[in-house]
Amino acid sequence: MKTIAVIIDFDNFFGTDINRINSESLEFAFSEIVNLCEIKFKEFERISIRLYGGWYNEMSLTKQASSLQQLLYNVSVFPKVQNGKIIHGTIEMISELYGVPDFTWGYTYKESNGIKHVRIDFDNVDEICSNNRQTCPKFILYKFTKSKEKTCPVEGCNSIHKNIFKGVEQKMVDTLIACDILTIAEDEVTKGMVIISDDQDHFPSLALAIEKQKAKQIRNLDDIYLVIQNDLKIEFITEFLKPFQIKTILLS
Repeated sequence: MKTIAVIIDFDNFFGTDINRINSESLEFAFSEIVNLCEIKFKEFERISIRLYGGWYNEMSLTKQASSLQQLLYNVSVFPKVQNGKIIHGTIEMISELYGVPDFTWGYTYKESNGIKHVRIDFDNVDEICSNNRQTCPKFILYKFTKSKEKTCPVEGCNSIHKNIFKGVEQKMVDTLIACDILTIAEDEVTKGMVIISDDQDHFPSLALAIEKQKAKQIRNLDDIYLVIQNDLKIEFITEFLKPFQIKTILLS
């Protein structure tokens, strides 16, 4: 069954606050993606929408992942019937590599005590704030985050940096996306690919996928599209990736 693979860097596309998302907004977004695939690709029967994110804290689903899972239960996009044509499809939260489907990649979400040291561009600091560093919030934060053992610089406050701030980050997610871009692009059932992310970390794997297709005598892929949300980046990204003939689309 000829398939269009849609790879979505979830936080990059939808944002990190799952509480601002509902089933209706998800269904609308996925329906727009299906419409895009219909416009850009011909003669396919299936769309695989793959959502990548930090779904596992150690080997347990995070609260965000559980909430998203519940929202997806109420999303109805497939099958889509139009003009006598049926498009089947799936929407999945990805925690297994496409090429290694029997292994779950946990530990993709990590919380830590404290945050990185906040930097200040001193050349752009207003003179008033520069002269009042003891009361300016940015200078207080700058001083407070110099070390995770730092005590709050406000007089009378004994809060310690590592006890107040919580660092949150995704682990391995970009690598999972990169591996799947390369593996899915080589699969003979894949008719086309759509990658939705502004993250430049995905560029090398996209470029390599294109180059591997060029080297084939018979290409299985019609095209690869990179969908970008940030209109300030579109010109730079398009020009930067021009040697690889990666087509970019600005999400309206």
